[in-house]
Amino acid sequence: MNGDGESISTERALRVLADHERRVIVDRLAGERTETTVERLATALDDAAAAVPSDGPRPEPRVQLHHRHLPALAQADVIQYDTSQGVVRRGHAFEAVRSLLDTIDDGLDAASRDQS
Repeated sequence: MNGDGESISTERALRVLADHERRVIVDRLAGERTETTVERLATALDDAAAAVPSDGPRPEPRVQLHHRHLPALAQADVIQYDTSQGVVRRGHAFEAVRSLLDTIDDGLDAASRDQS
């Protein structure tokens, strides 16, 4: 449960976070007060895609954002998406998913340090 009284199953949260681009979106929205624009998210995805080498063509991040990632995050209630204004807000399950992502990142960082 999160502070709004809404819950998301661990399995569903992990499915949402399994996609790198969705993790980028959650991180970007976490860095904003409560909302951001679709344009800012698209720029964040463009930057993330440019940082990863590719062997061939890959889907356009902005197209994926509109047709895949925002709908999936909205369906899981991680975000609320206002298509008419191009604004993305935190959904009821946002804090639970963000907390899980932070826990995973912290665990990976600790494991990496232990291997060094």
